[in-house]
Amino acid sequence: MFLVERFRTVRVLSLGVAGTMVASATLVAAAPAHAGELLALPSVGNVTISGHGWGHGRGMGQYGALGYAVNYGWSSAQILDHFYGGTVAGTIGNPEMTVELLAHSGKPLVVTAPGLTVNGTAVGAAAVRLTLSGSNVIAARGAGCGATTWSNFGTYPASSTRVRTTAAPTSLDNLLSTCESTGKRAYRGELAVVSSGGVQRTINYLPTESYLRGVVPHESPAYWGSLGGGKGMQALAAQAVAARSYALVG
Repeated sequence: MFLVERFRTVRVLSLGVAGTMVASATLVAAAPAHAGELLALPSVGNVTISGHGWGHGRGMGQYGALGYAVNYGWSSAQILDHFYGGTVAGTIGNPEMTVELLAHSGKPLVVTAPGLTVNGTAVGAAAVRLTLSGSNVIAARGAGCGATTWSNFGTYPASSTRVRTTAAPTSLDNLLSTCESTGKRAYRGELAVVSSGGVQRTINYLPTESYLRGVVPHESPAYWGSLGGGKGMQALAAQAVAARSYALVG
């Protein structure tokens, strides 16, 4: 089953998923003291309420978790017990995950990185393009993302074709990057082209902990960890557990 592209302490939740707090505000006039009377709110012009949230829209409220950590000194375990009552802690390891990149569905996949390989064979070029043809993937190599000439590299089964990089993941430039109209987008792990109902689809294969490095900062900003003299780190830890549980347990 593929996830769709959208801290170390491990806790498996049997209920719920990572979510976000939805803020709302309502202006209410007091009940009239006598029948027929009306209390009118003073005219103050427009009222603007601003806010922001991260996450999936259900489950744990990120701002709530931060408040419990910073203002009340709660641990990540207390935060999780509050939002996911009745769950128990457990370990899940670091299994490989799959994430479907929907933006690439039905299109050739162009990938760039230093040390590119396809199924372990060095590409010997800055970029490789993979196109689905029947039940096979046709790979071609080129000078880079904007290459106009591609030379044939090989034909591979769609069920087991993976693009990797031999470069150490020490920077974004060393990660696999898809070539897109708006520029390059880096991904941890490996990329593959598969056939689903005759449609070319792109799948990102990566370890769970690598997945969390990308998803958690989009749900709870990394700088929260320094708030409250470091107490905010408990909110980030709780978010990592919730995100892991959402991804692996459902």
